[in-house]
Amino acid sequence: MKPTPKRLITIQKILPYSIVWALGSIIYVLMEKGILADSELYPSTDLKYSFDNVVVIVVPFSLLGGTLMGLIEVLVVKPIFQRLPFGSKIIIKAIFYVLMMMFVLFTVSFTNNSINQSKNFWEPEVVSGVMVFFKSFAFWSVVIYGIFITVFIQFYAEVSDSLGPNQLRNFFRGTYHQSKEEERIFMFLDIKGATTLAEKLGHAKYFTLLQDFFADISDPIIDSWGEIYQYVGDEVVVSWPKDKGLRNKNCLQCFFSSKDRIAMNSQKYQEKFGVVPEFKAGIHLGKVAIGEIGVAKRDILFSGDVLNTTSRIQSKCNEFKVDLLVSDDLYNSLTISDANLLVKEMGECRLRGKNETVKLLHLSRP
Repeated sequence: MKPTPKRLITIQKILPYSIVWALGSIIYVLMEKGILADSELYPSTDLKYSFDNVVVIVVPFSLLGGTLMGLIEVLVVKPIFQRLPFGSKIIIKAIFYVLMMMFVLFTVSFTNNSINQSKNFWEPEVVSGVMVFFKSFAFWSVVIYGIFITVFIQFYAEVSDSLGPNQLRNFFRGTYHQSKEEERIFMFLDIKGATTLAEKLGHAKYFTLLQDFFADISDPIIDSWGEIYQYVGDEVVVSWPKDKGLRNKNCLQCFFSSKDRIAMNSQKYQEKFGVVPEFKAGIHLGKVAIGEIGVAKRDILFSGDVLNTTSRIQSKCNEFKVDLLVSDDLYNSLTISDANLLVKEMGECRLRGKNETVKLLHLSRP
């Protein structure tokens, strides 16, 4: 069974926690070995030290703890703290995870002492050894080291979320350090009557509506393998590599699934804002140059006529009073044999700022 896009992204978000904690534990046990050398006792506690036992216990526990932290972060904690400011999220979550890390240390210490002394967890000698460790500088040095790792991984996760699931990885890999040409599909999706809505709700409340709207359509975008290129006011630009966008008509499914998601949450919008947002979109296919750009602020930029054309196609939705228009180039690349999809040719249209005409089609469900 092939993993879904959402599941893959979830795994990609959890993996850094596992990797960073595993690497951090390896670095720590090697530093500890370097400091203790051939000593068979911890100087601060006089407890037995065995490098082999430490490696076998600490590294797997750290990997398990990091994975557990990633799972809790992605599936539980992140949705709760999503609306908090960047700095507040890092501090609050760091405190939570440090407490969790101390619990893991407590478990590791019991395990290590039990193995070294060949006694059960609850025996006085094991408990006494654990308490000595928890009162020692060695324990607090591990906690401080863990705080640095926790803050680092939280910062990495927040930056990754801010840039997008693939953006930070592309920067690290240098995927677009040298510009490349790719054939991609673009969808410009825009809220209808945005100016009127903003005047009716007030700018602060309208901004809250935008936050809810973009949050609601995020899953349909992810589920269709779409990548959010940028937000421009009340518009979002979604992009697909050609093969992913055409496969299973993902670029169209994204639009219709977004419609379904907003309809499903219509009561929420009515109660909070007194209106359910409607939107329109234009979809087009073409070649773009992709590369890193900027010095003071670096970004990955798409450049090509396909972007301007897609934007112009979307603006034609108002003129034709429809909510979805696609170019003939895109339509001919799709395999449209779905009886549940209606196709209406809108004819050759001259787009603003362009000399050539573009054939447009309106796609809808019965």
